Amino acid sequence: MGKKKGSWIAVALTVTAALVVAAFALRGHMGQGQALNANLQTSNTAFYGAQGFGGGMPTVANRSVALAMFRTWRWNAPVRVDVFGGSIAAGWVDTKGGYISRALRGWARLSHVHVALAHRADPGMSIMQMSSRFSAVIAQTRPNWVILSWGGLNDAVDHTSVSAFQQALRAEIQTALKGGAQFVWVVTPPVTAAAAINGPKATPDLYFEAEQSVAASLHDPRVAMCPVYSQMMSWLQQHGQSYQPYQANGWHPNAKGHALAGQLLLQDMEFLLPPLQVKKEVSARRV
Repeated sequence: MGKKKGSWIAVALTVTAALVVAAFALRGHMGQGQALNANLQTSNTAFYGAQGFGGGMPTVANRSVALAMFRTWRWNAPVRVDVFGGSIAAGWVDTKGGYISRALRGWARLSHVHVALAHRADPGMSIMQMSSRFSAVIAQTRPNWVILSWGGLNDAVDHTSVSAFQQALRAEIQTALKGGAQFVWVVTPPVTAAAAINGPKATPDLYFEAEQSVAASLHDPRVAMCPVYSQMMSWLQQHGQSYQPYQANGWHPNAKGHALAGQLLLQDMEFLLPPLQVKKEVSARRV
């Protein structure tokens, strides 16, 4: 029994050490984020079998007000979307642009609304590193939507405290809104091996809970919370699956993982801004 327990501990320590090495190796690749404009009119490749919200519903202070606000959009112009986060938000490993790009493509196709996406995400970037220049980026790009996908391994590697994380997130949301953003989407990242091994109730989970707390405390219909991490974790549990088939490595999802997370995020977006209602508004305005 003691020998088996010692072997188990040795394996756990090996896995943890590998993840720490991966974290600092990723830091070596961190560079200036590039704006990768994408035409998101093409259809999204939906992940087969993804259904239901699972680990929680997307939330917004007032869904009907949010939709009414979006209906005032100038339909002859694209919705400009800036995405902030780390390498997962930027779609590393996935040739289709990652889970956020997949979800936006799907929503744009269903709604007949053109979406222009620009990634402001840096590999290895944490929320504290971006905070110092966030205002300048918003002032320069003036996006219509801002998607914030923080709260995972990069912040843990930087030893960001939960309180500092909350303050930075609140400041970024408020800066985006003051800068003219019509909506701010706070989106937790997909399940990864490193985050799953360090959960539950470890640092990544505390960041995810902090994101939900900040978004809810603002009571603003322009701020939406999409709990993709918990939704994906719940989906895997409901389907009797682990995260392994959906990971490219300990840090990143593979294309299959991005596809599943993208489908869950698309469902969140469909709930908050129903494409059929938006499509009717688009058609009416263009007549």
